[in-house]
Amino acid sequence: MVVGRARESYRVRVRKRRVKVLMLVLLIPLLSFLLLAVFLVFERVRGGISLSQYKRELMAKGEKLSARDLRSLPAAGENGAPEILEAAKQLKEGVVLPNNYLPRMRLTPSGRAIVGFR
Repeated sequence: MVVGRARESYRVRVRKRRVKVLMLVLLIPLLSFLLLAVFLVFERVRGGISLSQYKRELMAKGEKLSARDLRSLPAAGENGAPEILEAAKQLKEGVVLPNNYLPRMRLTPSGRAIVGFR
């Protein structure tokens, strides 16, 4: 009977040791993953706080931060096209606009090009 108890206690000790090793094998990756997750969450919160402080500083300086602030509103009246067309009619041929334009580049039968300006 003493031998039976010794074997039983040895089996119990081996089983407990296996459980401890198994727990360590499972706990170490789990704890490292948990530590990484906590670090990432902490950095996200810290980054959000830093970003909001930086935005407040920029707004205090008068910087525009959103695309809505950057857009320009159209004028209340016409779009200005009639004025541009009237100004185009006032341009005089020969003084501002050239009478003779330079010839465009031409290709020769050999595949080379003749440049129209120098």
